[in-house]
Amino acid sequence: GMCGGMLVLFARHFGASDAEAFRREHAAALLLGLGVTLLLAAAGLGTLSPVLRAIRTPEEIVPYAGRYLIIIFLGLPFTFLYNLYGSMLRAVGETRTATLALLLAVLLNLGLDLLLVAALRLGVSGAALATVASQLAAALICLGAVILRHRDLLFRPAYLRLEPVFVRRTLSTSLVTALHQSSIYLGKILVQGTVNSQGLDLISAYTTPGGLRVLPIPSGTAARRRPPFWRRRTMGRGGRTASGRRSPGVSGCCSCSESLYPR
Repeated sequence: GMCGGMLVLFARHFGASDAEAFRREHAAALLLGLGVTLLLAAAGLGTLSPVLRAIRTPEEIVPYAGRYLIIIFLGLPFTFLYNLYGSMLRAVGETRTATLALLLAVLLNLGLDLLLVAALRLGVSGAALATVASQLAAALICLGAVILRHRDLLFRPAYLRLEPVFVRRTLSTSLVTALHQSSIYLGKILVQGTVNSQGLDLISAYTTPGGLRVLPIPSGTAARRRPPFWRRRTMGRGGRTASGRRSPGVSGCCSCSESLYPR
């Protein structure tokens, strides 16, 4: 969720052609994001059993859910890195590359599920490993694209410090998007708790269609994020296009696009 706010800041600096601010924001976002991710992973691991019982997970599947979530929590840094560098690519106009990385990760996840679960019989642990490996692959693709095509936006080791100005700016923007995403998933946890109380048959009936429903999400997510990216880049230039002339149609186009693809 935090990476949605980071995308806004990246796009503003890129639109203003301020590479120095972009690099400093890159360093601040990486340090803050990794710190928050590690705290969340530690909190998730520490409260795993109480949470599973709080949402009334049937006792017979608690061990399976626990094994799955332990691996997912340990892989959260890879998920963050994909989201960070995917957001960075979208901020500089590389939406196609970021979406391609996500689609490749989905295909890799499916392939690894067949290998680890169906062939090697690793069960829920195999499914979790497939998810984490696909997130790592997506993160490496996005990071590789940044290194190859936008090396000037990479920060030097001396930038790896928390500068108060960039910390405040990053937190003020990113916490809003993080709270928005958190509210969605907290709602899903509450719904899952109600479903869990009804037994294994209803759990299976509820989760199976949910797994199929997420397949179209990558392309929809990319389409939804594109309009705000163009708006932020225009704001970075003070509302002007690259030629320096004010573009009267930009705001209208962005507003129409956001109504078609609401956040």
